Amino acid sequence: MPSKTSTAKYVDSCGYGLEIEFELTGDRFEHVIFGIAGDQRVALLRTIESATDQTQSRFPAFQEIVAQQDREGRDILMLVGKAGDRYWSATVTGETDHKFSLLRFELACRGPQPHSDLCALYEAGSMGELTFANERATCSVIADALIQIIGGVIETSVASGLVPTATVSQWARDILIRPTLAPHVTDSQATRFAYELQMTRRV
Repeated sequence: MPSKTSTAKYVDSCGYGLEIEFELTGDRFEHVIFGIAGDQRVALLRTIESATDQTQSRFPAFQEIVAQQDREGRDILMLVGKAGDRYWSATVTGETDHKFSLLRFELACRGPQPHSDLCALYEAGSMGELTFANERATCSVIADALIQIIGGVIETSVASGLVPTATVSQWARDILIRPTLAPHVTDSQATRFAYELQMTRRV
């Protein structure tokens, strides 16, 4: 029987970092992203969607998860799913370095009309005061750590890897992440985009 939960954790040598936890709710997996600082574990972001409403095809929808590790022993999560007439896939990866942790999402959605309304929507949880500037969100909710949510890049053969594939903005109290509609991430049938959470220790 497939697992109903899956987690990945990326913590540096001082115990600071990020953790993601997927849980099967209804017909799909929802997830929560935590900030870690020693024994402190703070829920930063929680996905917002209707877990049983198949008309909500604009949100990433995942029914299966496979967990693996790369050559360095870091967690990798691979996800697939379907909502309405759209098919979703994603990878969740992460890394840590001195005073730095990264959680990265790369998503792809294939369907007859992929462009107009796709998004990832998060409830801000315990993110505290959020600052939005330059299409990214920034906060400091864990002592001595800065957390940012930014649009990520996807390497392609037709564009520079320096072009962000998603924008981050505020929607009421929530965080809205949308793919940019540019040729390097979108074709007639599929939309690809990436976003990242970055935690930086300031001491």
